[in-house]
Amino acid sequence: MKRMYNITILLWICVVSFCCDNRGAGKMYKEDFIVPSAEGIIDSTELWKGGLLVIYLNKKDKIAQVTNDQVVLQEIKKEDFFKKLPNSNKCYVKRNDSVFYFDCINLKRLRKETMDSIGVVSQWERNKINHWVRLNYNGSSSN
Repeated sequence: MKRMYNITILLWICVVSFCCDNRGAGKMYKEDFIVPSAEGIIDSTELWKGGLLVIYLNKKDKIAQVTNDQVVLQEIKKEDFFKKLPNSNKCYVKRNDSVFYFDCINLKRLRKETMDSIGVVSQWERNKINHWVRLNYNGSSSN
């Protein structure tokens, strides 16, 4: 009986150790949100509770995830061109002759310890984000 109990405990420890994601919040944000890049035409979106927007690109071939304010997430529509720049907090969508720059993650929502573990993150200039900007004929934005 004791042997069966020990085997059960050992099995439980193995399952727990292989199933748990032992990353801290900072590492998770960096690996899942800051480092990856994504680009393509938005096929569909899913807004999850808590402010996570899952974006399916190119006929659901690629997935991007964005966490930001509800107002920003509502600006992203099907058929927009979406791009998340690698190793940064920079995302944008293009629609017709306009572009909408925004932060992929609202870093203000993160705890100080999480921010410290992420380190310095490249972001858009504050006056450039969260509003539509008309593109010039050469593809650059004008304010």
